[in-house]
Amino acid sequence: MELIDVYIDITGGKHIYQRPEMLRLLRDCSDGKVNCIAAQTHAYLAANMEELCYLIKFLNEMPYKIDIKDRF
Repeated sequence: MELIDVYIDITGGKHIYQRPEMLRLLRDCSDGKVNCIAAQTHAYLAANMEELCYLIKFLNEMPYKIDIKDRF
């Protein structure tokens, strides 16, 4: 594995569109720069189940596989 960047989200936004670092991460995923996302828990990725489901759906629609690892 290679560390591409660190995405620090301290906004506390409940929606992905309110979180600039999450948007940057998703943009990097779309650009093919990221193929694995690591977070301590899924709560760091999304504030609620709806947002988590959206995130997983978005990542699964990429032309290549993006893994999500939590509790690493």
